[in-house]
Amino acid sequence: MQAGETIRLLTRYHVGAHNDPRENRLTAAVAALLAGSRGVGLAVARAWLGDESLDGPVDIRVQRPVGGNVGWVDLQLKIGASRPRIVWVEVKLGHRLSGDNQLEKYRTRLGSLDVGATERLVLLLAPAQRRAVFEEYPDLARRRDQHIGPFFTSWQDLYGLLAAAPRRSEPAHVRWLLTEVLAYMKAEGLKPTELKPRHLNALHDYDEAVAALTTVLSHARMKLDADWTLASQVPKPELDEWEYTYRARRRGEAANPRSGAELSWGIEGAVAFAGVYFKLDAGGAVRPRADDEWRITLLDRCEASHRWETDDESRDAVWIGKKRKLKDILSLTRVESQAEQLAGFVQETFSAIVSASSTG
Repeated sequence: MQAGETIRLLTRYHVGAHNDPRENRLTAAVAALLAGSRGVGLAVARAWLGDESLDGPVDIRVQRPVGGNVGWVDLQLKIGASRPRIVWVEVKLGHRLSGDNQLEKYRTRLGSLDVGATERLVLLLAPAQRRAVFEEYPDLARRRDQHIGPFFTSWQDLYGLLAAAPRRSEPAHVRWLLTEVLAYMKAEGLKPTELKPRHLNALHDYDEAVAALTTVLSHARMKLDADWTLASQVPKPELDEWEYTYRARRRGEAANPRSGAELSWGIEGAVAFAGVYFKLDAGGAVRPRADDEWRITLLDRCEASHRWETDDESRDAVWIGKKRKLKDILSLTRVESQAEQLAGFVQETFSAIVSASSTG
C-alpha cells in the first residue's frame, strides 16, 4: 500500500449534511486494515478461500470498476501476482443488494476477467442478523471444489477472523488500526455475541410483537391508502422486513409519465422510515432530469432539527427520506391511536416530498 493510502481510505466517506455512508465507510476501514497488514490480509484470504497454505502479496481495492453492466465491486482481494486468486465482495449492512441480480452479475463478470487467475470467489458480506434475508445464498462453509459462488459470510465471522489475527509482530499503527476497526464493528452491532437471558426473553415475546406490529401497520396502511395509491408491498415479518411503495402523487392527481420516482414507507428493525426512491441511470445519475431537480429541491428544504437522510449506496436508485424510532412515534397504547401516529409520520413525509416536486 502506498504511503498515505490508509488516511485516504479512512477519510474517504464522512458524514454529510444529508447522508451517512456507513456501509462504504466500514468497507474502507476494513480495506485499510487488510491493505496495511500483510498478515491480517492473508489471514482473511486464507479463511475465505479455505487454504491455510496460501501465501503471496494481497492487493486490496475498494470500489474497483469492472464494467460489463456491473459498475464496480465493493471490495476486491487479489492474492498472488502471476497466477492470482481473486475474491469479489458485495458489502451490505442493511436489507437490500445494490441492484437486481447483482451477485449473479459479479459471478459472470469475474469469470471473464483476469484470465490467468487460478481461483475466483464471489462473496456477500452481511450482518448475521440479516441472514434470513439472503437465505438463497449458501454459507461459505459449504463451498467445495473452488466453486465461484456466490456465498454468504457474515460481518460477525469477519470480526472473529480479525480478533484472532496475531498482533505482536505487527507495527504499532497496524495494532491501533485493528483495535479501532474492531471497536467500530462492535459499535455497528457486528461483534459476535453469546445468547443471553435478555435475548431469550425477546424470542419468547417475538411472535406476539410481530402480531401486534402487523395490526398497527395494517391500520396505518388503510389510512394512507385513502390518499396514496399503493404500487407494491413487501411484508416479510419473518425477515424483519416491512415495506410499502406508492406512486409519487396523491390520489386523483395526474401522473407524470417521465418520472421514475416512487414513495416508500415501512419498518426496518425498530425504526420506521418514509421517503422516495429516485432511479439512477448506468452512470449513477438521477434520471430523468426533472427527478434530479426534484431531489435537489427536496434536499435544499432540509431542516436541521428534522434532517433528511440519503441512502445512495445502491446502484439503481437513491433513497431520500426520514427515519424515526418506533418508540418515539408510538407514544399511545391503543392500536387505532398508534396507527394514527405512524400514518401521520408517513403522511407528513410524503406531503413534503410531493410538495418539493410541485415547486421544483
